[in-house]
Amino acid sequence: MTRARLRRPGALALLMVCFLLSGVMRVADPNSALAGELDDALGAMRLVSSHSGGKAGEPLTSTEIDLLFEELKERETQLEVMRQDLATRAQTLAVTEEKLREQLEVLEAAEAELAATLTRAETAADEDVARLTTVYENMKPADAAQVFEAMNVEFAAGFLIRMRPDAAAKILAGLEPNTAYAVTVTMAGRNAGAPRE
Repeated sequence: MTRARLRRPGALALLMVCFLLSGVMRVADPNSALAGELDDALGAMRLVSSHSGGKAGEPLTSTEIDLLFEELKERETQLEVMRQDLATRAQTLAVTEEKLREQLEVLEAAEAELAATLTRAETAADEDVARLTTVYENMKPADAAQVFEAMNVEFAAGFLIRMRPDAAAKILAGLEPNTAYAVTVTMAGRNAGAPRE
């Protein structure tokens, strides 16, 4: 056999393998980087073949095959670098995601604790107001009226609204007319937005 005949099966087999791999990669993932790299490699083979001055189907020389393998090795190295870079990025994203998840859990716990604290504070405030209301209801109306005269009008109205109507009426009767009027108007204004049947 001549040297050309010995090289022909290897070059054709290499071309067939490259075409086959490119087809498989396109079926598996049309957007695959490896499929693109194989296409580039095939382009390089065609380029080498065209530079050699040979015609279609003519075997590649050993130098051309060496150049082609060097190109494929370079592409493989580039793909490995890309793979490692993607793996590093994926690991960084996973760590970042874990940190964000932990921070979110801390924030959710703090929010729940704050909500519980606010609920306790509101409950305690309501209990304090209810206790004071009971105290004012049980005072002598004249004494309570003196205290209410010193209060802010809206503050006094808030207490009187919570009281039993009979106790509130006795305290209102003991207030100065201008004060009683202002407190009554404030109470009416608060009730104006209440739903009616």
